[in-house]
Amino acid sequence: MEDIVIHNAMGVCSAEEDTRILARVCAEEAPAGGRVLDVGTGTGYVAIYLAKRGLEVEATDVSERALQVAGANIQRNQVPVRLYRSDLFQAVRGEFDVIAFNPPMNPRETELTRWVTSFLRRHRRTADLLMRAFDRWLQGSRMSFLMGFMEQAQGHLRPGGCVVLEATRAELDALEKGLSSWQICRRVDIPSLPAEQIAVFRPSGERGV
Repeated sequence: MEDIVIHNAMGVCSAEEDTRILARVCAEEAPAGGRVLDVGTGTGYVAIYLAKRGLEVEATDVSERALQVAGANIQRNQVPVRLYRSDLFQAVRGEFDVIAFNPPMNPRETELTRWVTSFLRRHRRTADLLMRAFDRWLQGSRMSFLMGFMEQAQGHLRPGGCVVLEATRAELDALEKGLSSWQICRRVDIPSLPAEQIAVFRPSGERGV
């Protein structure tokens, strides 16, 4: 479905193949008319995609620049999305059927690093080289960040709900081993990013709906 008009902007991660796959997986996992939270919405693509399918969508970002871009894209596509500023779940209230998150490469993002990241998403080969070079440096902080996110997410899920998360294969393996309260029910490959996958996490003991 590409009746979505998205204007990308420097300083905000652009909507790429992984964004489209993330949106599709969320739509497949959400019940009809369900409630979805898009954390770190960026351009707003995932939120817009889901709202066009009749889901009740909230979208957040910590970056004022991203909120401006997402807000303009939401208006451009004429869909009902509740958009607001939140650092992860800080300002989030209530529970959701699906929580979507494509985390930043660097958990300690600043406006400068967001500009760098938005550039790298348009130049994948350069990004891959830099990620390999800085992988060891980022690994510890990323894992701690992702673990914290998953722990917070559980308090915002409806019964039968799930988290749809994009991360590296190694990170997903480590999360599954390190979080006894979660299980991965599904993994989806990203052709343009072979080292990464999109995973569907559900609380341990729950089956997919």
